[in-house]
Amino acid sequence: MYEEYFGLSGPPFKLNPDPKFFFGSRSHNKAMAYLHYGLKQAEGFIVITGPVGAGKSTAIGHLLDQLDRSNIVAAQLLTTNVAPDELLEHVLSAFRIEPENPGRTGQLEAFEDYLFDQLHRGRRVLLIMDEAQNLPDKTLEELRMLSNLDYDGTPLFQVFLVGQPEFRDTLLSDRMEQLKQRVIASYHLENLSREETQEYILHRLSVVGWNQDPVFTDEAFDAVYAETEGRPRRINTLCNRLMLHCSLEELHEVDGEVLESVVSELHEEKLSSGGEQPAEKKPGQLPKPTKVEPVNSGAAQAANNTSTSGEIIEERPIATSPNKRMSVLDRLRSGRSHEAHSIDTGLRQEATLTEVADAIVAASTASTESDAGSDKSLVDEAWRKGAERSIDDVRNDLKEANSNLRRLRGALDQNATDRREKGIKIADALSNADAIIDELRRPEQIDFKMNVPPTQVISAADDKVETKIADTADSKFALSVDVEDYFQVWAFSEKIKRDSWHEFDLRVGDSTRRCLDLFDEHEAKATFFMLGWVAERDPALAREIVERGHEIGSHGYDHTKVNLQSQSAFREDALRSKKMLEDMAGMAVSGYRAAGFSIDASTPWAHETLLELGYKYSSSSHPIAHDHYGDAEAPQSAFCPKGVSNFLEVPVATTTMFGRRLSCAGGGWFRAAPVPVSKALLRRAAAEHEGPIVFYFHPWEIDVDQPRINGVSAKSKFRHYVNINRMEAKLKNVLSSFSWNRIDHTLSSPTKKP
Repeated sequence: MYEEYFGLSGPPFKLNPDPKFFFGSRSHNKAMAYLHYGLKQAEGFIVITGPVGAGKSTAIGHLLDQLDRSNIVAAQLLTTNVAPDELLEHVLSAFRIEPENPGRTGQLEAFEDYLFDQLHRGRRVLLIMDEAQNLPDKTLEELRMLSNLDYDGTPLFQVFLVGQPEFRDTLLSDRMEQLKQRVIASYHLENLSREETQEYILHRLSVVGWNQDPVFTDEAFDAVYAETEGRPRRINTLCNRLMLHCSLEELHEVDGEVLESVVSELHEEKLSSGGEQPAEKKPGQLPKPTKVEPVNSGAAQAANNTSTSGEIIEERPIATSPNKRMSVLDRLRSGRSHEAHSIDTGLRQEATLTEVADAIVAASTASTESDAGSDKSLVDEAWRKGAERSIDDVRNDLKEANSNLRRLRGALDQNATDRREKGIKIADALSNADAIIDELRRPEQIDFKMNVPPTQVISAADDKVETKIADTADSKFALSVDVEDYFQVWAFSEKIKRDSWHEFDLRVGDSTRRCLDLFDEHEAKATFFMLGWVAERDPALAREIVERGHEIGSHGYDHTKVNLQSQSAFREDALRSKKMLEDMAGMAVSGYRAAGFSIDASTPWAHETLLELGYKYSSSSHPIAHDHYGDAEAPQSAFCPKGVSNFLEVPVATTTMFGRRLSCAGGGWFRAAPVPVSKALLRRAAAEHEGPIVFYFHPWEIDVDQPRINGVSAKSKFRHYVNINRMEAKLKNVLSSFSWNRIDHTLSSPTKKP
């Protein structure tokens, strides 16, 4: 209403929190610093408390406006008094998560999936709980348990708790000890100072285009601060009413008198709408009604021409703070306004000497000459006591300043120590980085043409052993593809059983044909190790692979690990898949790759069995330490298995740095690492080892639209989905950086046996 009158673009003092009006007082800026500190730490709880109307919601809104939505997903939960068994449901609703399965298990599974998905996208999840003082203890404990969700030590979920002062008492109780240990920072918002109150009002006016109309006097700012105690919401309420009053009365200056009039109206409204006043008189409350004698004054009769002896007249409220004693001058003004000069002193509030002195100074023009001596004595006494209080205040300020100085010196010393330690760590990190860079660059400096020795190659077409010299180093790079679908991976085997595979739509055909197109674009040839189960359902795929110039190999029939089978079961599985693929592809199948690289020391019969079945080589060894597969003691170059002649085991690519084996074979390792690192490691492996450097991946790794599997561990999800949206671009980079060939065209017989 008044916005148009004063030419403002909007209401400057609306009560609903609006981040655009955020005012950075000393206390609010400190609260924001704690919130940003919490975001940087990315773990635990941050607690912000403050009285009603202190600006907590505005500060939170301001924080949300500043968030980088590409890195942080935030939701605010405003529901109060949430029961423990309802908390997870409210959290899911806040993040717009819809569980696929009913019950708490389904809700928790959906929440874990959401957290992992956000981690995969490079985002952190933040929940802001407002009105935290209303949360039951068990709900807070449930919230603490949810905050424990992490992946390999990386927190997946962070919580900001915002509440009123009583929430601090909750946290300090012994029953909240575990939650208290998870709180990494806590801050309590304070009211604005007198100067900040003035700046706050001018700031909100400036946001809506205030042009010095109306003008606020210093007396008005003083009165606003005294009435509101620097509480932002109270300031908004009073100033909103003040602006309305000025527009209605066509006033263009706000002074103490205008403010007193508005405050009196607000107090009257509160009195008329509220209940009974308490019997006991408290500072800042309306005084009890008092008896007054009739006054023979025309002004008094005009004010109340029905007044009689003993009439009860209520004193009107004046512009004082609700929590502050009414000054003598204010009570004198109130008395004059009612023409009541004979108030019963037994019911009046006692005044201090300071108040008397202030009243005397303000009313000195009305003092008589006979009272001058008495007034001067009172003023002198007030000044003396005022000086004593000032000295005490200065002394206390000096003590506090000295204490702050000691703390500051301690903090500076600690900062200096921290900087020195950080400098040492940075120097060590840089030294290590230089060493790693040197190690990565070293293989690139080797002239492969001069150092690659003549190699013996086993032809896939017959059993003869031929000898030839490798033309270039790139001829060593062998490309392989494990043709299996997204639901057949070993990491999901506990969730998805083999007898339920038929329930899933087969996507591997399309993704494999996309691989074939990519290889054609880069003139690359590859070996495709195909599951018999997949070949049965897409018979044309094996034939197309061969017709486009690639090798077909066996990946077993149903992706069962070799070290989980008996020798006879393995023989049956390997023979079944070999015959099936040969019939469909129209060519001999020479190569075999075990599911999960599972031919190891526990399966000494595996290589001999494969040789008996007509296979020429296996690529079933990943010579590293891993929780699902691998043998850190196995040879890193192609080798003849012990006791088996005319048969090669061709490990996938690894290299050694700082005494530790690193995988550069592809798969999840390749998706997780930067492309330059992967390429440098491949070159290093080529310089270190004889025989082919085998790289592998799966068609599902370039299938970005594959359905997400729920109900598996966060670790399995991470390994399966990490950087899957970037895989095709990374693959193109590597395809264009090396000359890739089929494994059977790069096979070399080893110079030594394991």
